Amino acid sequence: MTTRASVPAQRQGGSLAASLLAHSPNLQNTSDSSLARLQPQYSLRPPSLAFGAPVRHAMEKDEARLYLSSILNKNLRVLTTDGRLFWGSFKCTDPDKNIVLASTYEYRQPSSKQRSEAAEKAGNKNVTLDMTSRYLGLVVVPGEHIVRIEVEEFASQQRNQIFI
Repeated sequence: MTTRASVPAQRQGGSLAASLLAHSPNLQNTSDSSLARLQPQYSLRPPSLAFGAPVRHAMEKDEARLYLSSILNKNLRVLTTDGRLFWGSFKCTDPDKNIVLASTYEYRQPSSKQRSEAAEKAGNKNVTLDMTSRYLGLVVVPGEHIVRIEVEEFASQQRNQIFI
């Protein structure tokens, strides 16, 4: 069993790590059912916070660096303003909150034309279509277009963490 939490990315001031922690990591619902179907599920709780502890709204620079270092080479899911989802290994970030992902896959929602054609074929308005995907490799996701970032962490990894 895995847990899932997502954090909306802030677009103004502060570091990426501070943006990741500025919102409650206990968000459980994703309104888009096709995003919810992607497995495994994720958590953004940094190792320094005990499970269920209140989230601080600001991080010290050293703590932010430590947190970013702790998620290096972990898989991230990055949702953008145009609805695309990028899933890849976190390599680095910069002061503009751009994120570099390696071995990245891009997932897209079906277009309205594809949905209407599928609805006509099925004769039903409630049609579920899968997201389309393609392999991209090394990707830079512009920080200004990031809506949400999720870090892959399984429940077994959370239980094995030592909290200070």
